Amino acid sequence: FVVPTASEFMAAARRYEEAAQALRRAGRRPEASFGSRVMWGGRFSADVGDFVAELRSRSGVDAAGFESLAAECRRRAGVVEQASSDWDSYDAEFASYERQVEAYNNGDSDVEPTAPSQPASSPVWAEL
Repeated sequence: FVVPTASEFMAAARRYEEAAQALRRAGRRPEASFGSRVMWGGRFSADVGDFVAELRSRSGVDAAGFESLAAECRRRAGVVEQASSDWDSYDAEFASYERQVEAYNNGDSDVEPTAPSQPASSPVWAEL
């Protein structure tokens, strides 16, 4: 089980946004990509028109889905970055605590040190 890092979540968000943009572009005028060899016109025109209208509709829905995935990836990247920052701060505070314990044990300080609290647990999908 491999858990994505913040930068991997951001890269995925960019790919989802690019996919959404490509779908939106394709849905604007899909008939522009038909070329001269595609049957267009006559009685078949209505069927093709219906299909193109459905494609336009679906491409917007599909693009919105990709945009939603991109937003979720960006949110998760932020969670991972915050958790990483929280743990970096904790590590620094704990290193200071260890120095305070050493000073207390050596008799260099009369103040009994207090250990810092660990940050909240990260979600299972957060790789720090």
